[in-house]
Amino acid sequence: MGTGILTGLVIACSTGVSGRESASPSDPAAGGHGAAISSATPPSLQVTVEDASYGTLIIETIPGALCGATVQLPSGGTVLASAFFTDHEADAHGRATWSYATPVAGAGTGSGHYRVHCALAGQSAEASRDFVVP
Repeated sequence: MGTGILTGLVIACSTGVSGRESASPSDPAAGGHGAAISSATPPSLQVTVEDASYGTLIIETIPGALCGATVQLPSGGTVLASAFFTDHEADAHGRATWSYATPVAGAGTGSGHYRVHCALAGQSAEASRDFVVP
């Protein structure tokens, strides 16, 4: 008697009894939960400098990445603006922006240099770009 009940239970739980194929977990109309299944590997972290001009640095990376930046002026000095003292989180579009007032006293003229580093999910990436101080 016990074996007959167990066999009936196994048959009732098979997908053939319901009359439809197994539903994708991401298909709510077919009985799934509606959540997309993501890959276990996060996208590769990269940083691209979109704009590097005297007074502005704009980068693009993965949304949510934490990024820090430094600036070296032609004179060899650095910019001590508050924007450069803390990391910036890349917005929903993957952008982060640093800006500071110009002219910077003692900046000199010629080529300056930005360096940015970002980190997310155990990955890190860096980028740099020169800019001109008139």
